[in-house]
Amino acid sequence: MLFTELVLQNFGPYAGKNIINLRTEKDNETRPIILIGGMNGGGKTTLMDAIRLALYGQRAQCSTRNNLSYSDFLIQAINNKTPLGEETRIELAFEHFIDDQWKELRIVRRWNNQLKDGKDTLGILDTDWPDKALAETWDEFIETLLPLGISNLFLFDGEQVKELAELDTPPQPVVEAISTLLGLELAEKLAIDLEVLVSRKRKALADKQQLQTIESIEARLRQLEVRKQELGLELT
Repeated sequence: MLFTELVLQNFGPYAGKNIINLRTEKDNETRPIILIGGMNGGGKTTLMDAIRLALYGQRAQCSTRNNLSYSDFLIQAINNKTPLGEETRIELAFEHFIDDQWKELRIVRRWNNQLKDGKDTLGILDTDWPDKALAETWDEFIETLLPLGISNLFLFDGEQVKELAELDTPPQPVVEAISTLLGLELAEKLAIDLEVLVSRKRKALADKQQLQTIESIEARLRQLEVRKQELGLELT
């Protein structure tokens, strides 16, 4: 997956239409890393937010969203100099190797102050043709290319990397991203699923008295788990 172009129209501090070439060819060779530099307040973080937003939509972990709903975040992201009736638009083009050849896809997200169902309008262009089926299943498709859980390992702020390097223990999101990348969370999910399956099987085989005992033990375990969390909060 190689990014080739980012188009921002009336997004954040980027008024009007801005086309950013993300191709990294040099001396007929493709370089796999894109570095974006600039002064503080120059709009670097907005570029990262735009890429995340294009890829993941309402699931995107954007820097300025905080606790805003998706609709409020989109309206906040509209440039304050946007002419009346003009839309805000993000386009992200990338090349993907499929069926033994490189294919270019373009993600298009657009919206204005009058949001439809509180969301942007998503379109996927396969070369120059709209792919409605892919747009409808985009969330599932992007997870096969760049899962959200590991996206921060590929889309990151240099200042954040410096801060991470100085930490003795990495923050939980980084731990989770690495676990996802290595597939370690699959074993944890499997263990949880097995516990649920065993519990259901025991209940199916138990008589009335045994079932009451099992439910009593489970209720006590839930109480103890709640108490454990409360004590953990008190310690912190």
